[in-house]
Amino acid sequence: MKQLAAVDLDFKALLLWYSENENAFVVADQQRGFTLPIAEFTRPRQLGPAREPDPLFPCRLPLPESLIAEFSAVTWHGFGFLTASEYDVAIGSDGKRCGDLLRTLYYGPDYGLYVRHKHTGLIVSLRSGSLELLRFQNDAFELIATTRTRGRAALCFASHATEPMIAYGDNYGAFHIQRFTADGFGTASKIDSKERKAAGVEFIDGDRLLTGGMGYLSVYGKAGKKWKLLSEASLAVRSFHWHSDSQRIVVNGGRNGLSVLRLQGDSIKVEDSLQTDSAIDQISLNGAGDLLAASLQNCGTVQLYQL
Repeated sequence: MKQLAAVDLDFKALLLWYSENENAFVVADQQRGFTLPIAEFTRPRQLGPAREPDPLFPCRLPLPESLIAEFSAVTWHGFGFLTASEYDVAIGSDGKRCGDLLRTLYYGPDYGLYVRHKHTGLIVSLRSGSLELLRFQNDAFELIATTRTRGRAALCFASHATEPMIAYGDNYGAFHIQRFTADGFGTASKIDSKERKAAGVEFIDGDRLLTGGMGYLSVYGKAGKKWKLLSEASLAVRSFHWHSDSQRIVVNGGRNGLSVLRLQGDSIKVEDSLQTDSAIDQISLNGAGDLLAASLQNCGTVQLYQL
């Protein structure tokens, strides 16, 4: 992999995402959004927001309607986002609006953001210590059930594409599966305990699961109602992206730079790595999986890499 370009912005990005429609990476904080076109990466283009910034609105992306609609349609760790109009009526039992999309994307799931389990259509509210199951009908959300998450504070969640189940990992590296039905939650079961902070979890197909954290990237296979460790690599994981077409996993190692691994059968093998000069904050891939944007920690620099 090699660096192609870099641009210095005067703000720290909470959102870093690739837009197929714009052929550009999109960066945003709570007030401003820009595109970084692939062809002119060092020339940011400021975007006009669809609405004035509202700290109480869950979907407060400072982007035009077209980009909000495109972003709302993407899959996020297996979940679907709600539309902006649905988030407008997301009111909790305390009478306040539910969730904060930008903060959930950047800091993690402790804001009660509503997301959709795409296969069942049911709504899940994500918090580090609890889950809520809801349904959306007649322009309102109806609470079905609430359950506590197992272990310590949950840091990352993923949704199964075709089965009513959610995986999550916590602050102590324990990973669990939470099943549910249209009537409520079942009993959670443990996948594994790594005893090192979880950073990410992802269902890569119906029968395999990726987990990552401080010192490990692991792939598990479904064995009945349990999950069996198939392969593991020892490396620092701040976050990772699974690219299904190429069967590659791109790992953000923070201070340890970037790594590219490939899933070959049930084994994960390191293909490439790069020790960057500065610690990486966030990463995002383009659709083809051959370009990566990386924002740096503690500054507004965003870099473009060829994989």
